[in-house]
Amino acid sequence: MRYKFALLASIAISVFSIQSHAADNLCDLNLEKIDEVLVTASQNLEGGATDNLKQAKKEALAAKKAGDIDKCINLTQRVLSNAENSTMGGGGSR
Repeated sequence: MRYKFALLASIAISVFSIQSHAADNLCDLNLEKIDEVLVTASQNLEGGATDNLKQAKKEALAAKKAGDIDKCINLTQRVLSNAENSTMGGGGSR
């Protein structure tokens, strides 16, 4: 019985570790996408969208450094969605 518990605990730890690693990867991936948008689409962005991207990236990097991966993901996904809407003429939501 003790071995079953140890096995289940080991599996649970592995699953949470994988989920945490996936979140880190999503944060990093979104930060890379922001860099790509800044390089390739900045001339097509409306108004202060470029400034919004830069500020969100700065805040997301600070959140990541502080260990708040969820905040990093939320910030980057929001600003990427707004940038996509802006380049497609949707204006984005601010």
